[in-house]
Amino acid sequence: DPKAFNTYKGFVKGKLPFCNHYIITGFFIPEIRDKYKSNTTLVPPILRQSIIDAKTIPAEQGEHFLVYQSSKSDTSLIDTLQAFGEKCIIYGLGREEKIGNLEFKGFSEQGFVDDLASAKGVIANGGLSLMNEAISLQRPFFSVPVENQYEQVLNAWYLEKLEYGIFADKIEVEALKKWVQNIPKY
Repeated sequence: DPKAFNTYKGFVKGKLPFCNHYIITGFFIPEIRDKYKSNTTLVPPILRQSIIDAKTIPAEQGEHFLVYQSSKSDTSLIDTLQAFGEKCIIYGLGREEKIGNLEFKGFSEQGFVDDLASAKGVIANGGLSLMNEAISLQRPFFSVPVENQYEQVLNAWYLEKLEYGIFADKIEVEALKKWVQNIPKY
């Protein structure tokens, strides 16, 4: 959306107009315009030590999907994941219970890292930190960016372009099933 892009671009310029140097971290390498090359440095993802040390299994051998959702506004999420039928471990909703194929877990950094490292894939928004962690652990990603959050949309766009996963507008059973079929390519 060009209008949204220009709005976000203006916001960034308004907040950061006089920086001497810009450091950009991420899993993708965007093209830097010539006028910014001298004062811009691109660096690889910044990862927690627990992610670096995580013991992984091949994604295809995973027996669950990790779902991270901190917003309670998506009222259809639980129904969609139940209809999906695959085992999902869900973090971020502040609950601890099991309902059919869904297991809700409370905060536990090590538990989260262990579940991420053994997951078949990740279903979450377009936030950069989790996306970086999932990609570094070779976990396919189903990204539904928060609407009108330019950074999340950009991350999800690159995620799909670089074949680390899929960018979707919302979580739907058919889209999830298509993504699962393509997991070996991610």
